Amino acid sequence: MLHISDRVLDDWLSEDLPYLDLTSWALDIDTQAARFEVYARAPTVVCGASVAARIFKKLEATPEFAATDGKLVAKDELIFSGSGNASALHAAWKLVVNVLEYASGVATRTKTLVDAAHAINPDVAIVSTRKSFPGTRALSVQAVLAGGGSPHRLGLSETVLVFDRHRAFFTEDPKILPQTLVAKLRKKVPEKKLLAEVGTSDEARLWAQAGIDGIQFDKFDPAILTSTVRELRVDYPDVLLIGTGGIDPTNIASYASSGVNVLSTSTVYHGKPADLAVKLFPVSAGTSLTQKS
Repeated sequence: MLHISDRVLDDWLSEDLPYLDLTSWALDIDTQAARFEVYARAPTVVCGASVAARIFKKLEATPEFAATDGKLVAKDELIFSGSGNASALHAAWKLVVNVLEYASGVATRTKTLVDAAHAINPDVAIVSTRKSFPGTRALSVQAVLAGGGSPHRLGLSETVLVFDRHRAFFTEDPKILPQTLVAKLRKKVPEKKLLAEVGTSDEARLWAQAGIDGIQFDKFDPAILTSTVRELRVDYPDVLLIGTGGIDPTNIASYASSGVNVLSTSTVYHGKPADLAVKLFPVSAGTSLTQKS
């Protein structure tokens, strides 16, 4: 399980609950016993239920059921439940549902891409980019993992990936530059894998000749990518090949059939949150008050 620190959860809580739940206090319902349940309104890959449980505990509420990250649930299936006083459950309500809806939405979109790609090429990896909304990296990565994908780069400190923005600072002949930069990087970070992003097939061959460990193809047409990969595999069978740029459910099959090892995408972050139903009700009443999240 990916670690999300208590400090992060405390910050999330403080953002929505700086002092007290004024409405529950003003209505004099804050100490009444209550129950909280979340159900899927459509088939959903769950993510965030364990985080929801931790939020409940921080508010001195009791989590009772939390579906496992990565579980595919059916329509109307329970995802999360818990109990506590009305004040605690109302304080948890929106934050818990936001976590579950947004994370499960990413997880569900990731699984859709993974399944579509693996139907064509079972060996291709689906990885997520760093284009998650700032401040949500940990939860976004957890959601991608739940959907069967993996992170492409967790941050700038993790991977050496040479972009054209880096190469613009060197005046050397572009045909020689890959050799120069690979030699420089091998000496400076000898324990790291070296990757470079390219925009043309000719650039890809130059970097392969220079001994780069991996090549990332940016916004290649699937047909051109397929032919480029086929040619590179003849002379450089061990180079890691990554497709990226505009990969989504409409074209994932074409990119998966190109022969690359990895498909990198940010489309998993873009879309509606999962459609969930929330019930928050007094225990003594015995009937639920269904709330739209």
